[in-house]
Amino acid sequence: MSELPCSKCRQPGKFYCERCLEPYCSSDCQVGDWQDHKSRCFKIPNLIPMHNLSLKSDTSFRRSHGGSKENINDTKRSNCNTFAGTKARNPIECGESCTGAKPKKLLQDGDFTLVTKAVATSTPIPTATVDVAPPKNVSNILNSVITAEKPANWRMHFPPPNGYFDAIIQFVEEADQANKHFLWVTDIKYDGPLRKLLAEINRNINQQEPCKAELIYPGALVAAPLGKILYRAEVLDCSAQAQKADVRLIDYGNELRIPYNQLFAPIPIMANLNAYAFRVCLRGDCGPLNIESVVTIKIVGQKHSEGYYNVESKEKSIPMELPVELLTKEKSLTVVKYFVDGRHALLRLNGNEDLNSLDEVLNSEQTIQYEFEKVPSEGTFVAARTKHGWKRARLLAHWEKGHEYLVYAIDEGFITRSPQIKRIPSAFLCHPMQVFAVSTNSVEYMLSETMLATVKKLSIQLLPATSVTAGKDSKTHLSCALFEDSRKIVDVVIASVFTGCIKELDIDLWYDLPGPGSFVTVSHVITFKEVYIAALETRDYDKIFEAEHGKCIPFNAGASDELKKDAIVFVCDPHGHKYRGQIIECEANSYRIKNIDKGAEFSVDRKYIFKPTNLIRYLPVRCSLIKLMYLSTVPTPIAYNKALTSLEKCMENAAEFEVFSDKENTGVDLLFRTKERQSLCKKLLPLVFDAADMPATAPLYDNTTQQQQPPPEVPKRVVVNERAPVAMTLTPPNTPVTVEPPQAAAAAVISPKILTLDDLEIIPIQCGENAELYTLDATSIVNLDGPYITAADFSNKTYLRKLETSLASVAEYCNSPKAPKGGYAPKKMELCLSVFADDGQWYRAMCIDSQNDNFLVLFLDYGNLSKVSKKDIMPMIPDLMFPSNANMVYIEGIKTKEQALKFAKSLQTNPIVKAHVTQIPESDAYLAKVHGLDTIIA
Repeated sequence: MSELPCSKCRQPGKFYCERCLEPYCSSDCQVGDWQDHKSRCFKIPNLIPMHNLSLKSDTSFRRSHGGSKENINDTKRSNCNTFAGTKARNPIECGESCTGAKPKKLLQDGDFTLVTKAVATSTPIPTATVDVAPPKNVSNILNSVITAEKPANWRMHFPPPNGYFDAIIQFVEEADQANKHFLWVTDIKYDGPLRKLLAEINRNINQQEPCKAELIYPGALVAAPLGKILYRAEVLDCSAQAQKADVRLIDYGNELRIPYNQLFAPIPIMANLNAYAFRVCLRGDCGPLNIESVVTIKIVGQKHSEGYYNVESKEKSIPMELPVELLTKEKSLTVVKYFVDGRHALLRLNGNEDLNSLDEVLNSEQTIQYEFEKVPSEGTFVAARTKHGWKRARLLAHWEKGHEYLVYAIDEGFITRSPQIKRIPSAFLCHPMQVFAVSTNSVEYMLSETMLATVKKLSIQLLPATSVTAGKDSKTHLSCALFEDSRKIVDVVIASVFTGCIKELDIDLWYDLPGPGSFVTVSHVITFKEVYIAALETRDYDKIFEAEHGKCIPFNAGASDELKKDAIVFVCDPHGHKYRGQIIECEANSYRIKNIDKGAEFSVDRKYIFKPTNLIRYLPVRCSLIKLMYLSTVPTPIAYNKALTSLEKCMENAAEFEVFSDKENTGVDLLFRTKERQSLCKKLLPLVFDAADMPATAPLYDNTTQQQQPPPEVPKRVVVNERAPVAMTLTPPNTPVTVEPPQAAAAAVISPKILTLDDLEIIPIQCGENAELYTLDATSIVNLDGPYITAADFSNKTYLRKLETSLASVAEYCNSPKAPKGGYAPKKMELCLSVFADDGQWYRAMCIDSQNDNFLVLFLDYGNLSKVSKKDIMPMIPDLMFPSNANMVYIEGIKTKEQALKFAKSLQTNPIVKAHVTQIPESDAYLAKVHGLDTIIA
């Protein structure tokens, strides 16, 4: 049950340092631990430079115009490629995809020796592509790495590949002609090796010893500075009188004028590697050519006599115009979304199979080529990983704390949260968007599921321009009509290609209302007949609102026109409640606002109202008002009945349901998410006629009042009839409609007491000179900041034998019919019962953290961590709260990683150790001096 934690943050580790097997969960933790790590790692560890790992590194490679002579652009170079350059293959990031890779050559000390001694030889200098002879006075002074026996590879660039390839623009020359652009580019696959080379140059050249003047001549290789970074450079011309030299950075193309005292002699690795940059000529209107942007080019013909290649550029932007040519081919369409106003809908073109391989490409071993090294700006087109695979998408917003991105899938027509984004491969950029928006102003027809539900083959045909589209761009506003075969359904206007911005359609919110089969909770109770339900996906919204509220700005004092009815706002009241809402009524200095994610309404003072950020505004609304099946037609004189109180308890306990409806009954039923899938409406039906006890009078939750006590969990019930119940259709239930006694309903809403570590007794360890410890888990011994093990007192053998029986009772209870099924979502630091994946058995655990339906738990009786799904967790019961003997014991004397690993290995064969154990003052932990530790770790 061991799982090595990250040496920095203690979360489960996913990667190892390639040299010393230091465990980490991410490159961020590796960077944070570097100061301690580097002192214990091997010499020259095989990791990319730290500034390549961290986006916030203070050391970055920047090329500026300082010291330039002419035709020098102001260039900015950072350690990350803004437009999706590849990053060096770092062992801590590539995980198992690096297995089987060839071992890299270790650089020797001789590779970093400065070439300072003159070598006399009669052998002429190989000129490669540059035929330059040294000055007479230095005819016998040659660089030791540029000899006939050791060719000057730096004079020749790496050959460009055949066909189209991605290249990074390193330098743009000033254009002499409007249709010819001369660039210096590097193949994107060399971006990582180039950065490594720069790191070696700057690490090993002594900048206190400038190059000797006799080594500076036309055609010589030197190290030249730009900003604070040294680069490989070739001397083009030099002036002994002015003590300055004109040089070109051979890996970038810049031409600079540098004083002699700022040039440095090369190290051998600078001459042994080919140049990375080469000169190309791009013809025609290519749009903006920015430093470090990525272009897709192809070499055309042979190299020109003036030292450049003619190239062709491939289109690298997603077409923003409507695919009119595809529409005229009478392609079949699919309706992917109806908007709640009934005036807009999203249609999708069927049959484009070229995009189906996007998922395969981004899941391949070459996926690292498409990584973003910093988060792109909002509105950028990206490839996003969704539950349906990789999709082309537009980035709408970024949730930094949750490490998620809100994106709109441009070929699918949905908004979702994505845990990962990448650069769209070039082969998938030129395809037009598959989803476009249509709108109608027809009074008789609405673009709704009811109208188009029976349409079997939907198509669209272009019509002559009308008064609506006259004078507008014919590629973004087209008059059309929807047809079923040859039967015309309704006239529509293609109003936009629609890129996910809801303002394009003049709507305020994106609704994804929960339908049949959705899993929901009751978010607000109006009456026993009507409730609001919210999809389970909205549970994270509170965390998002908490993280985003600092970015929301208040409305200006004179912004009354913005605070009008139906406006979308963000509310942060004095009690700490944060939610997004819609204004339904404007009063003097307060507003009636509806929480659109819960359904409740509140009166809010103006000073607590803010402008929502893009992330808050674009989050899909997954809350709807429904009428409960069977109950909506039941007359009863008892307004406050037990059915109503049961619904309120369901809301308080966040009970989960599955939405169900059928054609024979109006309204919607909610089925408990258990194996029996019992009907909530049937449980509540007999309770309608039983009066409930009236609650004690309490002040209602109102944001306009300054209450000292926090508001009750259940907000004020407000009767609203603004939205009709959601129309749902499903097959009828198999069981007949019968009224069952209310005991089961009452049991379903009982909230058990939450048990924590404070409720659990811990059996202490008897301290002493020769205490015996039984090791339960040694995973954390590699944490050199405080190496410890989880151990029990082996001298207490009576309890150890009893513990075996107690642990067996855990598995017996969890596998019995009386144990609750269907999963459980524990709160943070709550005790629970959990399955350990390695053996499939149930154990006692404590919830450490949660994300969606996945939980990080600590097994109480063993001390190790594991990630567990919600379905594999049960609530803890008092009968299983027997004492635990797992204690934290710090081991004194372990100082290196090798010692920790040796000690952990010895515990695998002999888990019982003798030590001098003392209790740490004011702590539940212990300190142990293990007998014979020096022998064990030797």
